[in-house]
Amino acid sequence: MPEEGICEVKFKNRRTNAVRLLPNGFQERKLRKLADTSAKLFNELNYERRQQFFQRQRVDFRGTWDKYYKKYKSALGVNAQAVLQKNNEAWSSFFSLLKLRKGNRPQPFMKRVNPPKYWKDGESGGRKLILAVRQDRYAVDEQNHKLILKDFSMEIRFAGRLTIYMGYPFNIAQDRGNKFTANMRSYRKLMDVIELKAQEYGMKVFEVVEYGTSRYCAYHDVKVERHPRGVVSCPEGHKLHSDLNSALNILKKATGMVIPTIEKPLSFIVEHSGVAPARGCNP
Repeated sequence: MPEEGICEVKFKNRRTNAVRLLPNGFQERKLRKLADTSAKLFNELNYERRQQFFQRQRVDFRGTWDKYYKKYKSALGVNAQAVLQKNNEAWSSFFSLLKLRKGNRPQPFMKRVNPPKYWKDGESGGRKLILAVRQDRYAVDEQNHKLILKDFSMEIRFAGRLTIYMGYPFNIAQDRGNKFTANMRSYRKLMDVIELKAQEYGMKVFEVVEYGTSRYCAYHDVKVERHPRGVVSCPEGHKLHSDLNSALNILKKATGMVIPTIEKPLSFIVEHSGVAPARGCNP
């Protein structure tokens, strides 16, 4: 860790970033129509290839590609190629698994090997709305939070990406540990999971050494008393939940920001069936 105790997490592998699109009414209707057309292309292509396979014919990848690209090019442009490629990948994976099974080398998770399925919504029974766009036919304007679809003349806003500042115990076990640092290794695993999920959504993550963040008031920089359990009492006359006070200090250490207004924090209990509010702790 750097001397200041703040370190940005650098991701080594590139992953797909998930963002929330914020289309207007016209854009949403257009996107749904395009996604339905994209799914229709996939399903029609997949139906013909499945029929060829079940009739013990050779699956004609080139012939079916040319046939359906010509049919859907006017509606999807060159993005039809992205849909066709998705179907090619599905069939390639199927034949690879089939080869493993025939060679008596099945994977542990492999019970049955079936041809590629259709893009179908399990709830509605209709087509699953998926719009595949070729990688050179869109652009991302991160500064203005816009997704640009070149062939469809659309600029769609998307929700901004968040930054996570994560407390990092000062004496956490890095590589080795003993029975006293087992909980530290578990915390390191939790941090790794959070960082991996943040990478998936295109978020930046900073690890901030949390040494001393529980000892001082986040607003007045004076030592606090921890009483009763879970509460810090500031000499200036106010109280805060101890975890909230530490989180505010972590944010202030990383960014210099102090949150002026704090809503009453909500408490939750993680159960097997989900997350539920803790009784008596919430307004």
